[in-house]
Amino acid sequence: MAYIADRVAHDADAHIMEPPNWLRDHADPDIRDRIERPGYANELAQTGDGDHYAKSGGDQDRIDAVFARLADRHRSAEFLENEDDDVMNRKNFAATGSFLADDRPRVLDFIGVQSQLLFNTFHNSRLYQWEHQPDLDLAYGTARAHNRGMVG
Repeated sequence: MAYIADRVAHDADAHIMEPPNWLRDHADPDIRDRIERPGYANELAQTGDGDHYAKSGGDQDRIDAVFARLADRHRSAEFLENEDDDVMNRKNFAATGSFLADDRPRVLDFIGVQSQLLFNTFHNSRLYQWEHQPDLDLAYGTARAHNRGMVG
């Protein structure tokens, strides 16, 4: 049964949790290598992954492995078994649909909302910084990448 079942509701403050390569994956090739990956030690600590202290800046293989394990966990029978009951308790990268876009429609059903207005979690200050520096190609390119990531 949905968490909200007795009325029509729209979630106006939902957030995705962007993996380290999210912005780069949606960027045009000419700026992709200029986008530094953010680090996620605090957020990853909540997932229970023992390698959550991996820093993305200098240890990309390790952080990629953390996210591969996390994605595998989200697809596991154990995780999926009670996800409808656990949807309101799982937070950040541990939440269903937080970083795997294909899972988000199920979350709407579990919560009982008709729609969600989605925001990024990690990139607002970075986008602001890029917007206010002299490299307009990078500023516009990262804005385009962000928009692709949000709708894709």
